Amino acid sequence: MARILTIALGPLLFLIYINDFRLCLDKTSSGHFADDTFIIYNSKNPKTLETVMNHELKLMTKWLRLNKLSLNASKTELIFFHSQRHKLDYDNITIKLNRRMKLKPVDFVKYLGMLIDKYLSWDFHINQLCKSLSRANGILSKLRYNAPLDNCLQVYHAIFTSHLTYGCNVWGLGNSENIDKVEVLQKKCVRIMAFAPFNSHTNPLFQALKLLKVRDVIKINQIKLVYDFYDNSLPTDLMNLFQSSANVHTTNMQLNSAIKHLIHIPGVNTTTYGINSIKFTCARLWNEFFTRGIYISSDKNENVPFSKIKSVNHFKKVLKKHFFYVYSLEDI
Repeated sequence: MARILTIALGPLLFLIYINDFRLCLDKTSSGHFADDTFIIYNSKNPKTLETVMNHELKLMTKWLRLNKLSLNASKTELIFFHSQRHKLDYDNITIKLNRRMKLKPVDFVKYLGMLIDKYLSWDFHINQLCKSLSRANGILSKLRYNAPLDNCLQVYHAIFTSHLTYGCNVWGLGNSENIDKVEVLQKKCVRIMAFAPFNSHTNPLFQALKLLKVRDVIKINQIKLVYDFYDNSLPTDLMNLFQSSANVHTTNMQLNSAIKHLIHIPGVNTTTYGINSIKFTCARLWNEFFTRGIYISSDKNENVPFSKIKSVNHFKKVLKKHFFYVYSLEDI
């Protein structure tokens, strides 16, 4: 029993031990996930970036030394996030670790299983995702001859859906060409499990196998993000992504129930970092579904408004029925 208690307390005690790390920093922000730590700073001036980051790294090194901790320099990476239209002259920016080791900027970093590139385009992540999905297709193409369909579907959810859904809230905001790559692999996978010809129409297959298309998987996860906002179950940082329209638009007239639950859509100036941002995309998607209701059949009595959603699990089931209904309309 003592050994089990020690194993459980190990990670917790470490998190408590490094909990005051952020206090040693002056102008930057930091975050942790277990022993993975990042420091972030925002500035349009390259020289300001250089000055501030070098100062903060000195403070960090001092804190580590005082707390008897060491930094794995070989795993420390530097990345500059910026628009593709604004090039940075990396050669004129010198950021050093421990006052000696110059950090070389990289094109992408891996954090919590996500490949985050310097343009936030998700190109690297989706290329890696496609490799994982291709391997899953190879496994299923062999398994289908030796296992019933139910077992193939279980394997599909284990090695295909798990990769597909992880982080799709954010990588789904990338350009349409990247999503097309994932869609092609998913359709190929569905045809493999159904023993269908390589050029067969996939809508009936998705319905028969009760599987959602990748774009609809992304939509469900993005709408669920707003649902969790209303349910007050998002982390504090993510709660700041959205605002209820009722809290933004003031009026002397009583708002009807529909408007009360709409999300305020923020103003944007750009496409890549505005219209395609998660707070804009999720808000617009939520408002579209909320105002028209969720159609699960041609019978108007079976259309489900958001006001009748009972829980997050009920919410996901209703959305799935809605998309399956849309698939059936596309076949007409």
